[in-house]
Amino acid sequence: FYAPLEEDVYKTQLTLYTTKTNEPITILFNAWMKYKEGTETFDAFIENAIAKSIFSSQEKLEAFILNPNEEQFKNDPLLLISKELFAKYRYKSEEDKALDDEFQKAYRMMIQGMREMNPNEKYYPDANSTLRLTYGKVLPLPVDKRNDASVNYFTTLKGTVAKYKPNDDEFDMPQKLIDLHKAKDFGPYADKAGHLPVNFLTDNDITGGNSGSPVLNGKGELIGLAFDGNIEAMAGDVIFDPELQRTINVDVRYILFIIDKYAGAKNIIDELTIKK
Repeated sequence: FYAPLEEDVYKTQLTLYTTKTNEPITILFNAWMKYKEGTETFDAFIENAIAKSIFSSQEKLEAFILNPNEEQFKNDPLLLISKELFAKYRYKSEEDKALDDEFQKAYRMMIQGMREMNPNEKYYPDANSTLRLTYGKVLPLPVDKRNDASVNYFTTLKGTVAKYKPNDDEFDMPQKLIDLHKAKDFGPYADKAGHLPVNFLTDNDITGGNSGSPVLNGKGELIGLAFDGNIEAMAGDVIFDPELQRTINVDVRYILFIIDKYAGAKNIIDELTIKK
């Protein structure tokens, strides 16, 4: 947590929201009108809200917890902004509510019909808003004559550099990363063959919202983060084909390499327990 950066991001986000939405929340709208009238800058309003909030620092929050005050809490400026933003975000008109109710009734009827029609099938549970765990294994794609890779369940930095195209939206690379590869300056994160792993494939089912999910081995150790699927996996919301669909995961060794060698964030590395 770096307070000056958080403050800058907060100012930018609230300014963007207030100027782009057709119906800004009352607190921000009033502050914006004062800015337009020249009586107060919008940034000053945000800075004042942060300065007075018990949520702007760990020290302020801990002090409040030791000596709580209901009025102070209810009138906290950041809390008031947050509550009004969430109320606006979650707002549904009566027409929206009625349509949602009808959809939920129809959806329940459809699921009931599917289960009665196919009583021996296994169905995914509705796990919305819950923590969930799935399992799979590291697995390559099926052999395909269009793919000349002899081992195709992982990629390396060597392959990434081979695809490098300056100023390309997909294949551009920062010079520092290219230099680290050229010098083979991978730290302790290269594999036994001297390559730096980047991504690997698993036969897990992936869908929208899974990006960033931790990938654990059988010992519960973090080995990567899921972030995408192959093109065949895009049909996974409708049907899952274990022969063709793969989850693409970034290897934890590449994550550590980026944190350590590329970003130079030794302080983060020092906080981690890394199994060799």
